[in-house]
Amino acid sequence: MRVYFAPCGIGLGHVGRCVPIAKRILKKKAELMFSTYREGIRYVEREGFPLIKAPPIGFQVKPDGTVDFRQTAVNPGPFIASLTLLNQINAEIQAIESFKPDVVVSDSRISPLLAARILGIPRICILNQFQVIIPRKKRFLRLAKFADSVTLTIIGKMWTSGNTVLIPDFPSPYTICTGNLKIPKSYRKNVRLIGPILPVQPDELPTEEELREKLRLPADKPVIFAPISGPIRERAFLTGILRKILLEFPEDYEVVM
Repeated sequence: MRVYFAPCGIGLGHVGRCVPIAKRILKKKAELMFSTYREGIRYVEREGFPLIKAPPIGFQVKPDGTVDFRQTAVNPGPFIASLTLLNQINAEIQAIESFKPDVVVSDSRISPLLAARILGIPRICILNQFQVIIPRKKRFLRLAKFADSVTLTIIGKMWTSGNTVLIPDFPSPYTICTGNLKIPKSYRKNVRLIGPILPVQPDELPTEEELREKLRLPADKPVIFAPISGPIRERAFLTGILRKILLEFPEDYEVVM
């Protein structure tokens, strides 16, 4: 079996949840290929998987790490963004044709799904949110909600059209990101909530005492663990905020960032 993984390369989370799946599949003697860009490239290379570097795509952000829609509309702008997407699709078509996979697994990327659809190859889509919720001001709120519904219809069709969609969240009533997972009925038949994708199951972990000793953490202090991922600018802003907060914590706590 040949599996083509195409995770989003912005940050590490998308590649990070594809890697455990890839490692498990590798034990079944499957052949694997990754396609990603930006931060995802180094992660895949570190894990030692074969890699095709896809054309990068992204968006502009504000100093606080939030998406700057106005600047994104200007740079790269809709025309350049469309060309970039077409460039990605073309690159994916060439890579998929070369590798000849039995299935394409895309994590939050449209271009591999479209490329695989053109080539008639089965597709699996991994998503952590079906609907992007954009903070809105009260002004033009109704118009914004209408635009969101149109966007959901178009993007939802792309995610689900002929694809199996896997969402690493808990089934109802334990779903965590309910606000981002308002899936229209017409799309639900292709969507499965599968729970977290973990590299190691909790019952396979060492004991708390063994972990503290291995990581050289004090045995008598509560540990606060703050893992921070994402692109550099977003990560830097969040790290700065957390650092200010955590520096005010008493010495009774052990903080790991």
